[in-house]
Amino acid sequence: MRKYSIILGWLFSLACSSPYRPDGEKNAARVQQILATADTYTGAMVDRIPHFIDSAFRQIHHPSRFDMARKYDYLASCYFTHQKNHKKAWAYSDSVLSVLPDSTRFPAYIKIYARAVLTQGDVLISEGKFNDAILYYYRGRQFMLKTKDTCNFGEYSNRIAMLYYTQGRYRDAIPYFKETFSVKSRCPEYLWLRFTEQQGQLNNIAWCYSNLGQLDSAVYYCDSALRYIDRAVRQHRNDPVYTKQHAYIQTAIAVINGTKGEALRLKGDGKAAEQLFRETIRVTGQKNYDPSFAQRTMLRLILLLLEQHRFPEAREQLMQLRQSLDKLPNIHHELLWRERQWFYYDGLKETLPAFTALKNYLRLKDSLAKATSPLRVIDIQNQFNNISRRYELTLLKKYDELKTVYLIIAIIVFAMALIILLLVLINNRRSKRQIAELNKLNIFITEQNDHMKESLSELEQSQQENTRMMKIMAHDLRNPVSSMVEITAYLNSHKDLTPENARKQLTLMKEAGWKALKLMDELLRPDISNVGKQ
Repeated sequence: MRKYSIILGWLFSLACSSPYRPDGEKNAARVQQILATADTYTGAMVDRIPHFIDSAFRQIHHPSRFDMARKYDYLASCYFTHQKNHKKAWAYSDSVLSVLPDSTRFPAYIKIYARAVLTQGDVLISEGKFNDAILYYYRGRQFMLKTKDTCNFGEYSNRIAMLYYTQGRYRDAIPYFKETFSVKSRCPEYLWLRFTEQQGQLNNIAWCYSNLGQLDSAVYYCDSALRYIDRAVRQHRNDPVYTKQHAYIQTAIAVINGTKGEALRLKGDGKAAEQLFRETIRVTGQKNYDPSFAQRTMLRLILLLLEQHRFPEAREQLMQLRQSLDKLPNIHHELLWRERQWFYYDGLKETLPAFTALKNYLRLKDSLAKATSPLRVIDIQNQFNNISRRYELTLLKKYDELKTVYLIIAIIVFAMALIILLLVLINNRRSKRQIAELNKLNIFITEQNDHMKESLSELEQSQQENTRMMKIMAHDLRNPVSSMVEITAYLNSHKDLTPENARKQLTLMKEAGWKALKLMDELLRPDISNVGKQ
């Protein structure tokens, strides 16, 4: 029985234990170094990131599933954010989901898995599939909740904030931007990535306040972002990552100045706004910098110049922006350029060119409105609530099915337990009956044994008594028999005896024989009496 218990315990522990542990620890430092080096690629060098990562990973012998998942996750983000190749971004994020099929088993897997799901949501947003995208965001959020890691949850908050921002619901976006900033402040790892995201969150908050007309708050958050950058640069001035990212830092400062300039323009401080706009254009318009920042700021500067009726300067900026858009098209900047052109001709009172520019503007605006209208009519919170309810209903159905299975198992176990209990009771009753019979038999045997011992003792005692009596009888019979022998011998030796002497000797022999018989009768009488009593 003990042997079976040990075997069952071993099988139970084997069933409950994980078949394997998460991999990836062996090459973790090497992979982290590769990804950190890729982070230093900026400007035109961004296009080299995929080739660099592929080459670096070929130097790793036998990379684990987790190593490959990290690689695919980074490339998915790179293709979506920098190269705008949404097809490849989807393919690489899908590769993450393929190499980590058991993502829910280990927290490290869940983080990468959740980011891949969120990236797929980003791709769906860019393709106008907003309802599907929200479903992916919800799935990513559910995975992140399993890790209980607030650092990862910031990625979800940032995406929801950007959805609200795109919808023009700036007041709803602000809490999510602030939450993302707060969450990232508690993340000790990936300091450079945290820096890039947090300064961006402060700038986004400033833009939301600017669009809401709360201009003082917008300027405050711009100044907060600039102070944050200055503090981080001074704190990490000896860090080679920050040193190599000088161009990025200057671009970030320029972008924030552009945001601050727009807030100052709306406040009526045109001089300070123009100064910030021109500095932003100077920095972001350099070679190997992303021209989209310069395009955006030129649009703001043009609007400022038109408001001040500085039409020649506005025309010059419109022409420069046209050249930039021809080299690097941007549909949203194209729309605003057409609007500014309309404002320009309208300000000059040139009716026909203004009307043509207005038609071009409205045509493109209507086209973009059709593409973005599904997103604008989506109530994100209601969508999440609906998805959550469907998810809960699915869980309840699965829970009910699981309860049914558990109930069936419980019934089977209960029935087996009842059968085993009945068998135990029957066996116990039978055992008791057999034990009682054995006890009776044992008592009977014990009694018989005691009787036999008593009989044997009595027999031994009787034997001893008989032996003693035989000795006595032999002693007592000795004289009569001896007399008979002597008389017989005498008769044989005296053949000349007279009848009288012979008769006398025979009489003596007779008396000796009677004495012997009498003695024998006396010895046998007690035994005969005892036999009769028995």
